[in-house]
Amino acid sequence: MLTKHPDDLSHHAEALHELMESHPEHADVIHRELLQLQLRESVHMFAELLEMQMDPLDENVVILHDLRLEHEDQVVEIDHLLINRNLQITLVDSVLIGCGSLRINAEGESLIWSEDNSRWLTAVRQPFPELAEKALILGQILDEGWWPKRLGISLAHPIETCLVVDDHDRVILDDPATYESRVIKLGDFLPWYSKQRMKTPLTQGVKALVRRATNRVDLNTLERIAFDLADRHQPAPVDYFQRLHLDQPAPVPMEARDETDVMDDEAQPAEATGSAAPPETTGAATPHTTPATDSKPESRKSRRKKAGHAQSPQSSSAPAAKVGETGQADDKGAEEDDRQPSSRIAAALKMKTPEFLADMESRGLLKRNSKDQLELTPAGRKIGGKAKGRGGNRSFSWPRSSIEALFHSSPPNPEP
Repeated sequence: MLTKHPDDLSHHAEALHELMESHPEHADVIHRELLQLQLRESVHMFAELLEMQMDPLDENVVILHDLRLEHEDQVVEIDHLLINRNLQITLVDSVLIGCGSLRINAEGESLIWSEDNSRWLTAVRQPFPELAEKALILGQILDEGWWPKRLGISLAHPIETCLVVDDHDRVILDDPATYESRVIKLGDFLPWYSKQRMKTPLTQGVKALVRRATNRVDLNTLERIAFDLADRHQPAPVDYFQRLHLDQPAPVPMEARDETDVMDDEAQPAEATGSAAPPETTGAATPHTTPATDSKPESRKSRRKKAGHAQSPQSSSAPAAKVGETGQADDKGAEEDDRQPSSRIAAALKMKTPEFLADMESRGLLKRNSKDQLELTPAGRKIGGKAKGRGGNRSFSWPRSSIEALFHSSPPNPEP
């Protein structure tokens, strides 16, 4: 049972891009934050694949994606959390999906092979050390919160951790005895989990033996645990000024703010017609492609209005004309901002991901190949669909507004 979808972090990307413009001197640290957001795309990919294939285990397992919990002065961010009716808890890290070549050394450090540098480089994220810390904090949260008891004894909550990589990623393990069972290929995850989910790690003591013998709970108890954790979720704050130690802009005085609004209102007719007032000249005529500029700096509000248009060091009228002629520059940027994975669009449409994909197939936007695997059709690519991954681990993303408009004009047919 899916209890929590991954969060939508598009507003974080927008905030970081604005900071990149206003604080170019801090471009390196801002770029690293953007890279962390890009790595989160693998969370959506794995969540979608898991939802498509978890039907056989649906009544025995609860799944929470992209869970952020606060405990005292600590924060734990969990990519994927699975709990079964034996209260076996599995933490899954999917951040390195598609890394190409991965090496895990004896200390659990992750290294990525760089083709450009022809050497192993330390990965931006270190899954195994991070997973160990996350398991420790999660255990403390569960110990202090509500947890089912039997005969007055709190049931055990053993926590295992694993790293998921793409089927085509090359993996080198310096210590196979420790990490071979914890680095799982995408295509092998469900068979691995189905085999491991009924197991409880061996612990010492009579109390541990009693807990293992009485640890199975009913579905209502399992759901209560999942919803309790979902209620604890705290979305990541957009606090980049504080996190990156950036100077916040000084508040604009009310008088200056009113003057700025008046300037923007007066400038709207010229922007609406796509033309600018010609500069005053006293000699030869000046080409119309160079607009007049005011001595005052452009207001932030005006920059936001123009953010959707292509900008270049050349004249402002030339890019505007290009966008006006083709209509592609703005459309492409807006489409990427609007792009979401199938699982999120399905949730917005009150559908399960397999139902959504089946409906997309019936509409001719997806089709099955000779191996009975879904792939995009020309119509699917035309509407903006994109595929990621290969074979049975392929996932799809779409411009959300286009798909919602499609379903609004032609709702899915209810099953008989």
